[in-house]
Amino acid sequence: MNITINGTGANGETRNVNQQSASYTVKKTINPLIITSVSPNNTIIFTNGLPADINLSVITSGGSSNGASVCEYKWGQSFVNFFITGTNVHKQNFKLFEERNYSIDLRCEDEAGNTAEALSIFDVDVDSEGPMITRAYYQNGLTIITNENSMCAFSLNSCSFSFANGTSLAGNERVHTTSFLNNSAHYVICRDVFENVGSCVSVGRGVL
Repeated sequence: MNITINGTGANGETRNVNQQSASYTVKKTINPLIITSVSPNNTIIFTNGLPADINLSVITSGGSSNGASVCEYKWGQSFVNFFITGTNVHKQNFKLFEERNYSIDLRCEDEAGNTAEALSIFDVDVDSEGPMITRAYYQNGLTIITNENSMCAFSLNSCSFSFANGTSLAGNERVHTTSFLNNSAHYVICRDVFENVGSCVSVGRGVL
């Protein structure tokens, strides 16, 4: 909607005013501006050391231009524009130097003045421990269960072997399997995505 303002009074009389008229465009949006996605949010970010590299991402929709807006994050006492912003996708990289919980205020505004707010909440946790073998059992072969996603390897000689020189088990999450040699102890170690190696476990036929 366009509005023109000039110096003519309500009864058509002209007063001592600026003779130039001024035009304003008023934009009305049907849908509000909405933050539809925040990442990371409500999660734990594991890292093998500090600083942790965090990629903050926000997606917006609605408003005056299908989500196109400028987003900011609060750092300390001030709001700072995202490094990439102005469309409906907004991105910012952080290097965080503390292992703790983070709660980052976010706000976005489009060209019509519609605003939206949200939070990015996450924990940074330094993972310096290797995977733990929580269970081992024999069922058509050896099955190893670990407490985190990992890769496992075994030796038939002793625990004194490097992961690279061991025989790999199948599986790179929490379940790992291999054929089982009768009457032979299997010495098993597991390594996580950060290359932390857990304690060696000797497994014979049976259940841990």
